[in-house]
Amino acid sequence: EALQVVWSEALAIEKQVYSELNDRGFISQPVFAELTLMMNLKIDAIQAGSIPPQLPIVKPLEVRFGNFLVKLLNNSSWGKQIQSKLIANNYEYLTFIAHACSQVPLRLRSLVADSEIPGKVIEQCAYYYEKNQQEILKQIETIVRESTDITISFQTKILNKFTIVTQNDTVEKLAKEGVISETVASKICQNIDI
Repeated sequence: EALQVVWSEALAIEKQVYSELNDRGFISQPVFAELTLMMNLKIDAIQAGSIPPQLPIVKPLEVRFGNFLVKLLNNSSWGKQIQSKLIANNYEYLTFIAHACSQVPLRLRSLVADSEIPGKVIEQCAYYYEKNQQEILKQIETIVRESTDITISFQTKILNKFTIVTQNDTVEKLAKEGVISETVASKICQNIDI
């Protein structure tokens, strides 16, 4: 019972991490749909008593169709463009899973003092996420070696988005503190988003 509670909490945290990233505009919609599918399958597995959750390999229709087109179009320019997009989406997908895997143990461990759940149960779950993160980081390194340009492009996009979000947060904080007016803050934020 404690296992089920801890794993349900871990999945809630993981889902929250993806939602936070999506709300801030970091995750593309196709990748968020794939992460949502994965989370729904994990939640179903936990509810069925599969701890840790064992997932079937399921890809969204868009990914399966893209893989079909890559095979069909072989080495054509369209096939290469589709393949690049699939690689970029897979890299993004794995990057955000790795990030979530780093966040879940931190947030889970903060529950130890606030609950009556044995620390050992929480540590088993945290260890699973840490191990999973290491495996995913190996997959990410392979993609970086094989598709450097695609991964650099993605990281640049994320860095630019992070810069915009940080600037907006700073401007909003200054407006709340009264350092700048709400009107000025609103205009600055509109210019930052451009």
